[in-house]
Amino acid sequence: MRPSAAPLSNDAGARFFLDGDQMIVALGTVPNERMFVVDAAGQQTYFTARYYDEHAEEFERQKAELSSIGSAHGSPVQPVYLAETLPLEIGAATVHVHYIRVLTQALGSAALDDVYGTLGVDVLDQLRSYTFDYQSMRFSVGAEDSGQ
Repeated sequence: MRPSAAPLSNDAGARFFLDGDQMIVALGTVPNERMFVVDAAGQQTYFTARYYDEHAEEFERQKAELSSIGSAHGSPVQPVYLAETLPLEIGAATVHVHYIRVLTQALGSAALDDVYGTLGVDVLDQLRSYTFDYQSMRFSVGAEDSGQ
């Protein structure tokens, strides 16, 4: 179902949690939600090897490039796929995010390897609007930005 132009109500969004200084959103449908870290200070989104393991067949015809997610995480160079468009289910809304790096190997950090990815500013900027409602602990989004 494509989101409407109006923002979703608070109860229609995805749950989110605070774990120390990390914000974690539960994306997908209950009870099959997948946890993603939100890093509003991070510039680049990536999906972890956990995501890749569940979707490896989607990358069979692509060529991986050697890359690292950055020295801030101390990550080694590894094969990484670039996904042109991936859907994210945020409550009842499906938004399509673009140009996401998908790691093929674990990073060696439980905090990062246990989630399906890290959502950075590049993905948040692709959303027309979003709200983190701390009272209801819901993350909701408006319609997708058409890129204009």
